[in-house]
Amino acid sequence: MKYSTGEQNIITDTFQMIRLSEGYCPHKCPWCYEHIYAIPKQDYVLPAIVKRDIRLTDMNILASKNPLDKINQFKNIRVNKKVVYPWLICGIDYRFLTQEIADALKLNRFIMIHIAWDKNIDHAEKIIKSINMLIQAGYKAKTISVFMICNHPSISFDECMQKFYVCHSLGVKVNDCYYDNQFGRKQKIPIGWTGNEIKAFRKLIRKHNQILNFGIDPEL
Repeated sequence: MKYSTGEQNIITDTFQMIRLSEGYCPHKCPWCYEHIYAIPKQDYVLPAIVKRDIRLTDMNILASKNPLDKINQFKNIRVNKKVVYPWLICGIDYRFLTQEIADALKLNRFIMIHIAWDKNIDHAEKIIKSINMLIQAGYKAKTISVFMICNHPSISFDECMQKFYVCHSLGVKVNDCYYDNQFGRKQKIPIGWTGNEIKAFRKLIRKHNQILNFGIDPEL
């Protein structure tokens, strides 16, 4: 599947999908489309907003030029006299998050807060610091989730388990992300992990997220 590039303004019956920047992420992760396709740096003007559900497809908006300005554009926007709720589909890069940016995300009603923990367990302290910034800004821990790359040869099952324990201790959710375009609930094809490791991790985080959502295990 080829990643779409360029200015974006897709309007459906229920949401609006836009892009304000691309090509800025400096990390060159081997599973990332911005790295694979060497996308040039570009900034785009905010289009007319016609839906309250706004989904931004920027791969790393916090690494772009003037990210605070991009975030603050949504504060006074109204659709049918009602406020809008943007969210960053690709998540937040914790390496660029500051308290000022965390506060701006909350002030501008950004929802579905995801932190992309693409690197190894050595970044745990940075993840903890970033989550605490978001909590200080007013987000509840259980409304924050952490993306983890799964089934990749360079990030083992054991390392993802260590990362999971950090998330569990913080009371935040976990999203298992498959870099190889394996989406949905279908059985995943083993690449960097074994089939049993994939099943075990998916089962573990499903239970973890259910307990955070409901306060109890709904399957008991």
